[in-house]
Order: sequence, then C-alpha cells, then structure tokens
Amino acid sequence: MKIPLQRIDSLESEAARFHQRFELVDARLSYLTNAVGDLSQGQRELRLDIRELRQGMGQLRDQVAVLDGRVTALDGKVTVLDGKVDAVAVQVLAIARHLGIADGARPGG
Repeated sequence: MKIPLQRIDSLESEAARFHQRFELVDARLSYLTNAVGDLSQGQRELRLDIRELRQGMGQLRDQVAVLDGRVTALDGKVTVLDGKVDAVAVQVLAIARHLGIADGARPGG
C-alpha cells in the first residue's frame, strides 16, 4: 500500500507547523521561567530591604527613647530654673519696693 504523495506533503507541513508551535511554546516557557526567577530574586531582595528597614526603625526607636529621656531631664531642669527665677523675681520686686521704684513708683517720691 502506497501513501499518496499529497498525503506525505500534508503530514510534513503539519509536522513543520507543530515544530514551530513547539518552539513558540518552549520560548514562552523559558520566558516565564526567567520571569519567575526574577520575581523570586526581587522578593528575596525586598525581604532583605524590609529586614534592614525594621532594624533601622529599631535603632531609631532606641535613639528616640534616649532623646526623650534627655528632654525629660531638661524639662526637670527648666522647672527648677523657673522656680529660681520666680524666687529672684520676688527678691527683685522687694528690692524695687524698698527703693521706691516698684509698681510705677518713682525714686524719692
């Protein structure tokens, strides 16, 4: 039994089309594989960046806590100085009254 020449040509054409489709699918699969690899690498880099940011935030929190302690200490010192200034103001007012220059009064009169 002979296979007609036309049928052989048809099978060869079909095989060529199949081969082209196969190469296209293979190229797309390679592209997708590379894309997944790139995404995976990007994800790893993003995780490292997030880890570094968290560490940086921890350090910043520590620094803020130290600065907060310093501000609290300075606030205490300012409160003490305010008390001293108030005491001195009372003394200055007493001296001014003694000299007759307090509350709008003029010396000597």
